Amino acid sequence: MYLDNMQNVTFRDRKLAVIDAILDSRDKLTPREWGIVQLYFKCGLSHAEIARIFKTPRPSITRSMRNIRRKALL
Repeated sequence: MYLDNMQNVTFRDRKLAVIDAILDSRDKLTPREWGIVQLYFKCGLSHAEIARIFKTPRPSITRSMRNIRRKALL
């Protein structure tokens, strides 16, 4: 759901459009980033839970999510 006309668009609609863009951007992401996307959006895990799986600090996952959003929205 990509939004062309931003008038009368709710915050929820914008958020869903960003999620759709992220899930459609597999070719732009590294395998690690794609794994984070799957665990967060498909499995519903928190940043802390994903950090435990990847054996990395939670801020690293948060930073990766920020980078993933940037890549997806380019």
